[in-house]
Amino acid sequence: RFRLGARPAISAAAATGFEAVDASHFRAPFEREVVRTSIPSRANAPVELQDTRSGVLVRFALRGAADVAAAKANGLVLYRNVLPGADVVYRVDERGIEDFVAFEQRPLVEELVYDVDVSRVASLRIAERGLEFVDARGTARLRVSPPWVVDARGYRREATLRIEGCQYDDTSLGPPSNRPLRSCVVHVAWSGATYPALVDPSWTAGDGTYQYRGGATLTVLPDGRAIANGGFVEPEIYDPATGNFSFFGTGCAGSVLSLIHISEPTRPY
Repeated sequence: RFRLGARPAISAAAATGFEAVDASHFRAPFEREVVRTSIPSRANAPVELQDTRSGVLVRFALRGAADVAAAKANGLVLYRNVLPGADVVYRVDERGIEDFVAFEQRPLVEELVYDVDVSRVASLRIAERGLEFVDARGTARLRVSPPWVVDARGYRREATLRIEGCQYDDTSLGPPSNRPLRSCVVHVAWSGATYPALVDPSWTAGDGTYQYRGGATLTVLPDGRAIANGGFVEPEIYDPATGNFSFFGTGCAGSVLSLIHISEPTRPY
């Protein structure tokens, strides 16, 4: 029903089947699992994501979700009428889960609210309209990618993400704040969509760049990490110890110049 040009907005499933985790959750087995995802049997229970390398773990639940049983078919998971006039579809792969919410009509408030357990996370970081869940070294291990909406006409629009109830960092320079964390609230909001509409926040692994870079450079920092700069997108921090990229920081693009004098010469990336 929802398309981006010639292709469906929800890609073909990566999962080929599901197996029980416990009495209330199940998972899709993958040969090379970067993020271990446990999916709830009932829509009002939390999804659990754990980075298999670091142990960083996050649980999230859609606020106001009805107590609806999961239906599994063709590698996807469906919860019908989770919110008034809205279904939820989960597409899981070895790197995490895409959380699609399909609204038949405009809701009273164009917003999704998630209660997030972050007791197994060192710090949070706002990142290019998304959110990073960070380990004690400052490496992004899990993330919420920048959310978007596809409307009835096939237009893709940006949605906004806002955090409530806990503090966060806005740059990956320096060590993480390591504030005591237990839970926070994540808001995903949008406007201007023609209904029916599909909202998609993704909860995935923290490695990989946010966007493709062309003609960029790496500037090596004294701690061994490097700034990936250029390529018509915002700078990111690359950590060779983990292979992960982290968002550099809101409005920090100009700061790259001030760091050159303490860095090795830039080299092509």
